[in-house]
Amino acid sequence: NMEAALDGDAEEAGLSDEELAELGISREDLENMLHQDVSGEIMEGLNADGEGDGDDASSLVAMTKADFLRVLKENVDTNKDMKASLEELRAHAQRVSAADAEAAADLESWDEDKDGKLTEEELKVRMDESLQDMEESMREAEQDKNHRKFQAADKDGDGMLTKDELKLFLTPELDEAVLNVDAGEDIKAHDKDGDGKLSKEEWEAGFEWFGALDPATGDENAPETPESRQKRMDESFTDLDKDKDGFLDIHEFGEVSSGRHHMKSTLKHLIHLVDHNKDGHVSLEEAEEHFDKVKDHEAVFLWLHDDL
Repeated sequence: NMEAALDGDAEEAGLSDEELAELGISREDLENMLHQDVSGEIMEGLNADGEGDGDDASSLVAMTKADFLRVLKENVDTNKDMKASLEELRAHAQRVSAADAEAAADLESWDEDKDGKLTEEELKVRMDESLQDMEESMREAEQDKNHRKFQAADKDGDGMLTKDELKLFLTPELDEAVLNVDAGEDIKAHDKDGDGKLSKEEWEAGFEWFGALDPATGDENAPETPESRQKRMDESFTDLDKDKDGFLDIHEFGEVSSGRHHMKSTLKHLIHLVDHNKDGHVSLEEAEEHFDKVKDHEAVFLWLHDDL
């Protein structure tokens, strides 16, 4: 029943309040878990009979200081110097993203005819479920984009997706051709002069929210002054414009569409919060002392919650 709940809805799984109480989980906590994609962590906390192992189930949602330090020490700090660099944090975050992509590519449940591959129609049925509330023009645009992403992910050109190809479709940052479809659409939406790239003015007009991080949590949409906003936009554009031609082409903008630039910015912000000696690293001592500053940080929630 617990596995069924994690795949769908607690009510449909038939879990009573009494059964949830035995597991140490309230119905509200379970519903939150269903929306936070922490099913793997929950299942690891249950034995084969679906019973709890004695730990408080709430610890499976909120990261503890002990778990944070363990992830840093055992998984992030690959050179074992007792501190984590930005490069090590990014490498771990990318491993977590790859693991999430593996979990998301649930070919078996999507493959209606059970032939081990996914046709475009089978995929369309699933993808269209998330488009139902869109206006017709937006829905059609998304369907067209999904069609082109399907073609880009279909590496052997047989008109079907294997599990590995499905991972590319669902996680475009894993493949340049699929990512270019997303990046191209994002550019097109803000490319006012139609030259296929974004000028600094087009960038600022369309992405004024980009990189605005809350000083405490790293979440986007932090309050800022006009001066700090302009400084942020200038820095982000300069960082993305690798060839320094004053424009963002599809490859440069791919850093935005893939989420890699946001990942880097968010992890840099986390380092800033705990790096007491300003050496550009997070030592285990700093992480332990300043854990309360980052326990609700977006980077911890997205990428450092999982020890793989």
